[in-house]
Amino acid sequence: MNTDNIKIFQIDDWAYVAAETEQEACDFIAIDAARPDDPEDWECSEMTRGTHDDLEKLLATHIENGGTFPDLIGIDAHYQ
Repeated sequence: MNTDNIKIFQIDDWAYVAAETEQEACDFIAIDAARPDDPEDWECSEMTRGTHDDLEKLLATHIENGGTFPDLIGIDAHYQ
């Protein structure tokens, strides 16, 4: 899997995966060896989009610096 357009943000007690599409983020999580064993900690059905103000600021900075990650996916606190 090409992970060039995948970025992980750790903010407070949450980890977030930013990807070009929601499906790409879910595919990345599915194969990522760092994810927790408990599926409840990383189910795509529990994802959120851009609801954390600080995350949006981080993403805005990233985009301003040339990055492109339009979709934000939130993952449980254990995902690091």
